[in-house]
Amino acid sequence: MARVQRLMFLGTCRMHDPAISLRNSEDYLVRSTPHRLHTTGQTLQFFQHITGTAPYDPKAIHLLSDYSALEVLERGQSRDAIVAAMGSLQSIWPTFGAFVIEISSMREHHIDLPNEGLRLVNSLASRDQETYAEAIIEQEQAGSSWPALPVSITVQTARELVADMCEIKRHIARPIVWVSHQRPPSQDERYATVNAVRSKIASALKLGAESLGDTFFDPSTLAAEMGQAEFFAKNGEDLDHLTPAAAIALGKTYTRLACRAI
Repeated sequence: MARVQRLMFLGTCRMHDPAISLRNSEDYLVRSTPHRLHTTGQTLQFFQHITGTAPYDPKAIHLLSDYSALEVLERGQSRDAIVAAMGSLQSIWPTFGAFVIEISSMREHHIDLPNEGLRLVNSLASRDQETYAEAIIEQEQAGSSWPALPVSITVQTARELVADMCEIKRHIARPIVWVSHQRPPSQDERYATVNAVRSKIASALKLGAESLGDTFFDPSTLAAEMGQAEFFAKNGEDLDHLTPAAAIALGKTYTRLACRAI
């Protein structure tokens, strides 16, 4: 009987959806996390928490993940419970044979926390602080929340992105399939900016993967094969979300590449 390969998918919903498509597989045990990660810095910070080198402060957890913001500020979940739930992932972290990591942005969002200094926060932190302003104020008055703080944004250079990739690899010390943000297979002028930005991310990730001896995959190639309307949600108009067919196709691709690297 063939050994079941254990794989961890990390990134945004574009990683979670392929992972979910594989939940009934007899050949792979695939896990993901609801904490969506966009940048190498945010991903590295997540790994530092999982490995215990720089744990998250529960008081700030609603800033570090858009999932946490939803759970804490809308659904009333406690911050400590959010952090504690990551313990189950920590306990099985060493069992994964390979990781598939999507990096979808080079825009790093920071917030200056009292007594902690700068910490990376999720890419939607500004939106979340505005959306949940009343809840944040109420919890602050109750003594259980950091105050709402301004978010600063910097843009990584390719060199900085690759340096983060090296640190991530050092924390994992296992094969990684690096995945970039997909581009629409069109030369339409309205896609010029998004294609240029995502091409830059893909080029930097490819360079970093090659230097680490890892695998790089650009899902834009599959988008081109399947066609824009078949690959992207809302009949090809939503460039950030996948169709079910695309999620299934990517799940098969990622498991094949990851198992080849093990």
